[in-house]
Amino acid sequence: TGIFSDPTLVAGLLNSLKIAAGTTTLAIIIALPLAVIAANFRFPGKTFFNASVLIPMILPPFVGAIGVRALLGRAGALNAITGWDLDILGDAKYFGVIAVQALSLYPIIFLNTTAALANLDPALDEAAENLGAGWWKRFFRITLPLVRPGIFAGATIVFIWSFTELGTPLMFDYYQVTPVQIFYGLKEVETSTRP
Repeated sequence: TGIFSDPTLVAGLLNSLKIAAGTTTLAIIIALPLAVIAANFRFPGKTFFNASVLIPMILPPFVGAIGVRALLGRAGALNAITGWDLDILGDAKYFGVIAVQALSLYPIIFLNTTAALANLDPALDEAAENLGAGWWKRFFRITLPLVRPGIFAGATIVFIWSFTELGTPLMFDYYQVTPVQIFYGLKEVETSTRP
């Protein structure tokens, strides 16, 4: 009950939940079309496409945040090249955290959705097509309901990861989130117990 009586901690918890929900939603929006393309279409360079989609998994989200800060921060490359004095990250910290985390974590949903699409019985789609259903109708009435468990599994991992992510909010100087509050709380305890 002590946590919920402190408005700062409650605000941090709500901000963390909003960031996790926003990150998960944006990651689904990015991953779902890519998974459909990877699973249902054949085209030249498909192997390269599948590999390049997974590149963000190599680095954790906070590394992407460092790169975005180096490009768009007040002392970033954009201001250095143009001579402007814009503070893009200062005005959009919340959305910056969501965007960077979604761009880093969408491969988790992509992998789960691609696996779910690969396990679908093509006879269902063919039967609906023979009955005159168009691609969009087949996708929303047959494919999407059947792959929903795969999307949900990936989305759950992304939600938990983005809720507990410490590095990205720190890189964006966005301190009103639970992981950062816990981090600074532990630092205070450490300094107060030091002789």
